Amino acid sequence: MNNLPALARLPVFGVALLFSLIVLGIDADYDHKYSKIHQIDLLGFPIGDYLPSPSFPKVGIATAVLTMVSLGPMLVIDLIRKGSVTSFIAVELGSIGFLWVMWLATAGDTAAYGSCPSSAGSICSEFQAAEAFSFLTWLILMAYWILLLTFSIMAHMSGNHDVWMSAVSDVSFTSGGSAATQPATSYPAVPGEKPMHEIPVSYPPPQNV
Repeated sequence: MNNLPALARLPVFGVALLFSLIVLGIDADYDHKYSKIHQIDLLGFPIGDYLPSPSFPKVGIATAVLTMVSLGPMLVIDLIRKGSVTSFIAVELGSIGFLWVMWLATAGDTAAYGSCPSSAGSICSEFQAAEAFSFLTWLILMAYWILLLTFSIMAHMSGNHDVWMSAVSDVSFTSGGSAATQPATSYPAVPGEKPMHEIPVSYPPPQNV
């Protein structure tokens, strides 16, 4: 379990990217459909003006795009080029931390909007789906961020001070060093051979000039 962040990284990124794509599609469609809804009078007749689109679809679209352009390249670059800056744990913590804050804001903005108007029809289901996927993405990214931060602090306290500038896949979080670091090679002693510090040293006798 000393490499739990490395095991969780790919599933977390994959699910977050999938949910981001879903939220992007839902919010884009919601924003488009909502702009087509007429305001109605007390008798139910359209007044003629369109309802202003709420802000949460635009926030959701922006957050989903930021997630895809952040997590996608991080995964690809880590696969094709080891030791890149985007793979550093310090960079990953900063990026994931920013993203889960954005998803929390997106979910909160969506939830704060309240319920759909009666004239919205079927798009209410899209509103509820966008809210649910936003909260799920926030929880997934925040949980991974806490996990990675906790294991990184543990590795730093155990003596691996380079953990922040290492990739998640290259760090052994509980052994005090990087998994890519090989221990020094030791050779077995030859039977009957004395250690170097026990071998007597002989000096040549002084010569009279």
